[in-house]
Amino acid sequence: MSYQETATKKLINSFLASRAGSRALVIDGEGLCTARTLTMADITVLNDDVAICRAAESAGFKAACGVSTFALRGLSGNFDIIYLDYGGVLSGVLSGVPRRGFDPAFDLLWAGDHLTPDGIVLATYMSTAESAEGLIPLGLQLAKSYVSNEAICLIMVANNSRSTRDAFNAHVTMSKPVTKSKPVPKPVPKTKSVTKPVSKTKSKTKPVTKTKSVTKPVSKTKKTKKSKLKSKLKKLGMTDRQRLQEAVLLSKGSNGSQRRSKRHADICADVYAEGTPVIVNWDNTRYRGIVVEKKKKRYDVFFPGTNEVALIKRKNIKRIVNI
Repeated sequence: MSYQETATKKLINSFLASRAGSRALVIDGEGLCTARTLTMADITVLNDDVAICRAAESAGFKAACGVSTFALRGLSGNFDIIYLDYGGVLSGVLSGVPRRGFDPAFDLLWAGDHLTPDGIVLATYMSTAESAEGLIPLGLQLAKSYVSNEAICLIMVANNSRSTRDAFNAHVTMSKPVTKSKPVPKPVPKTKSVTKPVSKTKSKTKPVTKTKSVTKPVSKTKKTKKSKLKSKLKKLGMTDRQRLQEAVLLSKGSNGSQRRSKRHADICADVYAEGTPVIVNWDNTRYRGIVVEKKKKRYDVFFPGTNEVALIKRKNIKRIVNI
């Protein structure tokens, strides 16, 4: 088995590197990314590829070569970290494609019997497969089921599942880059375009200069009107872009119901932007959350009540709009 280091695998590797312990067992690929990330003194690399096992031994790690279900029988002792990165192998088994000699239920049962009291077991597989939570033995507790567009990771422990889940959620939040929104440029006042034809008439006739003085108070009234609208909209907690759209709608002089409907359409057009407060429907229950990142037709939503991040379908999200 050989896998590329995806964004999800990098996240998991960095989380495992932050944990304390002295002994680890990992299913690793050609680059030995997980084994090289960990700082433990005793690391065993498990793989059915002989070349990867030899590379692990050359790098100073121990190696257990063979299909996991058979290779695990030859190992003894307890481990602080057991990382079973199955990739597409477990996904095939869950989808009904058997693999000779591979029994993931036995692997997790063995992991529960060879885990230290404060240890952790992780099992990752492709996100297109069915759920593998039914394979978790009674000796292990599910602390977190992390779902991304690349893979699904089951995080299991023997004790203190809540503290492990909180630590992983905090690590996910810290690992995501903070994107700064670009400032919206201010529009050019319309009074400049109005004064251009005045300059042409100025050279022809002198009375035009009188109209020039008349245009000045008009520009002032427009500015004061816009400033009042802007300050009024600022109290409503709207962004600069929404304030500008609302000011244009109000300056057109349409009736109140039309203005509200247009404003509602403008806000809903940006309903799934990052940092947007939303309501998520989950099993006929509503939860408050904040959109963190868009991933195709799904969104990462952070739930402050439970301090968790989950990938939610677009149809299950509604924006909180106060009109």
